[in-house]
Amino acid sequence: MPEQLGIDANHLIQVLVTVGLALLIGWEREVRSTSDEVYKFGGVRTFPIIGLIGYGVGVIAPGNAICTGLGLLAVSGLLVVAYVHKLRDGPHGATTEVAAIAVYVVGALVAHEFLWLACAMSVAILLLLQAKAPLESFTTQIPRQEIATLVQFMLLAGVILPVLPNEGFTRFQINPFKTWLIVVAVSGISYASYVVRRLLRSRSTELLTAVLGGTYSSTATTIVLAKRSRLLDDPRLYAGAMTLTSSVMYLRIAILLWLFNAGLGWMLGPRLVILSLVGATAGYLIASAGRPPRTASAEPEDEAYRNPLEIWSALLFAGLFVAITIATRLAGQYLGDTGLYALAAVMGISDVDPFILSLTQTAGATAGTPLHVAAVAILVASASNNVLKGIYAITFGERRTGVITLVSIVLLGALSFLSLIGL
Repeated sequence: MPEQLGIDANHLIQVLVTVGLALLIGWEREVRSTSDEVYKFGGVRTFPIIGLIGYGVGVIAPGNAICTGLGLLAVSGLLVVAYVHKLRDGPHGATTEVAAIAVYVVGALVAHEFLWLACAMSVAILLLLQAKAPLESFTTQIPRQEIATLVQFMLLAGVILPVLPNEGFTRFQINPFKTWLIVVAVSGISYASYVVRRLLRSRSTELLTAVLGGTYSSTATTIVLAKRSRLLDDPRLYAGAMTLTSSVMYLRIAILLWLFNAGLGWMLGPRLVILSLVGATAGYLIASAGRPPRTASAEPEDEAYRNPLEIWSALLFAGLFVAITIATRLAGQYLGDTGLYALAAVMGISDVDPFILSLTQTAGATAGTPLHVAAVAILVASASNNVLKGIYAITFGERRTGVITLVSIVLLGALSFLSLIGL
């Protein structure tokens, strides 16, 4: 039928898509201007017209960036006049005007048949326009120095990582790209947990602290919770929290294994998830036997919860990872499986992540560590780390809290060895 009337069906659909997307954005701006009761440029009529201008310019001059740019300048000039007029009523933001420019671009994208990109861009614009209050609240809760931290992460992931060679060097087959990719992954998980904790600080409890802390350093979190247990006489609450943070460690290890060694991940991952669920359930039941978790209105900036994403920390982790990778290869080559297990027990005294991640680079490879040997070594390291955390709980915490914690997480470590059945 459209063809019989001399209408290009493709252009008809594109016009409808342009009008629909622009109308949604204009509708949002119309509702916002009505609720704010201040002058705003454009609404349900102006935005679709601007979108159609962008579409029309794109159709008239396909592939001509100069014409599209001139049309954008013309629309921008109109928006500048509107913004100057708005400033007469006092200082105002330019969100509506910028959204109108984006609508012009949406129309041009539709004209060039980038429909998916036009739809995605429109959805993103609507989400940003609707999220004004949450975004402004987010900026007030996150300190200004966190911008520098985000830049550091972009440096780690977007600048350093792409330029590193993706090949093995030396007889130990140290791969710079894979090494730094592991640094980026661990740093990203740690930083995400840190940001969530900063956002939820005013509503946090000991159990929430245990969960978030366990995602990047269950050992440091255990020390912090043990010290707090001396301030509040509730041994079961803090013992449950420390058991909970140790259980989160198993889940973190499972995720890292799946990310960097699928074979090892599927061999050991389900067992680690079960251990995590068992530990989390035990930790919650122990904590529930105490008084209800208290809400902290303000928490001290504990050393365990300082920003984990720093360039020097990343470099230290990378160096430690390389050193442990070499030690792991040497132990497996000259000392056999028993030597690797002994190394795992020793590494459990410190941070287990570098050791476990070093195994992901060798497990299952030709002339590397057999998968079942690597799996046993990982469980040995995690059990050793649990014993260490139990000792920390007794050393730094209230005595009853430490005893309960030691018993619970040592039992959790013992379950690790039971999970070896069937490997």
